Amino acid sequence: MKALQTVNRNLGFTTFELLTAITLLSLITLMVFSAMQITRLTFDQGASDVRQKGDLKRAMETLTRDMREAMQGTIHENDGCNWTAPQNTCIVEDPNSYSVISFRVPESPTAYKTVAYLHNAQNLDSDSWSRVTISSTGVESAYATIARQITNVSFVPASNAVDVTITSGDDSITSRIYLRTASSN
Repeated sequence: MKALQTVNRNLGFTTFELLTAITLLSLITLMVFSAMQITRLTFDQGASDVRQKGDLKRAMETLTRDMREAMQGTIHENDGCNWTAPQNTCIVEDPNSYSVISFRVPESPTAYKTVAYLHNAQNLDSDSWSRVTISSTGVESAYATIARQITNVSFVPASNAVDVTITSGDDSITSRIYLRTASSN
């Protein structure tokens, strides 16, 4: 009698085992890539928030530096003052569309330049905060964008100062900016 030959079935994997392994490997790969995507999106959002807060801070610092050079005087608000040639400080606001603050800064003992900050004005980008200077001879500089993604700018006159609030998305920064007195250097 011949010995029965046994078939060795342990030489490879079954189709079921291969499909199970491929499925598990696919699920693990999907989870790793999903976690990486969430991490990247979170990082990008955090970086955007930091950039936005930095823009707000730089915009306020630039305005503060310029306004501290402005001469003390009457602050005109929404009374038809000409922001391109203000007598002292001129604030023009339409809460639903634009805001402008302009003021005179001494260039010399007898000459002044006008510095203006504009939000949503003069056909500029709808979310920009821009600065322009007009010399005492009437020469206007190019509009320089100070910050983008600015949703609102408001000015509230105070005694020899202006309270400024700049808003971008959910963030805002507020500062009271004092004008220099006539005796300041």
